[in-house]
Amino acid sequence: MSQANVINPFVICVALLILSGCSTVAHLDQLLTLQELSKNGDQKEAYIKERNDKLKSLIAAVDNNTIQQYADAQQILQEFGDPVFVKKKPAGGEWVERWVYRDAKKLNTMEKVYLYFDSTLKLVRSEHIKDPKASEAPQEKSHLTVTQ
Repeated sequence: MSQANVINPFVICVALLILSGCSTVAHLDQLLTLQELSKNGDQKEAYIKERNDKLKSLIAAVDNNTIQQYADAQQILQEFGDPVFVKKKPAGGEWVERWVYRDAKKLNTMEKVYLYFDSTLKLVRSEHIKDPKASEAPQEKSHLTVTQ
């Protein structure tokens, strides 16, 4: 065998190794984007867990009638986070707000917590709507009226 025939397979193997490395470098930005999306997915899951943990605490506070400890909107925001929806509407000659809290991931659940505030953003009522699918008992509501 001549020396030229022996070198050719070696050169081909080295060339393939180098070119495959170039392919990885050429797509490095795409690989880094995928890695970042993975990290964002972890952050999203952590955010959803935190929101749902706060929802469980809010449900317990409404069901145990301890929600009255948080008499205004600012205290509720600090303790339980932002609601998923806020609706402002006139009622009885003044504007009121209704805040809705629900599971951050399970969009088909019927379980919700409603918090009602007067025009000064003091909590006046809370309501826990239980998911009828979660238990075999008929749907129950827990109400609380906070006196000023």
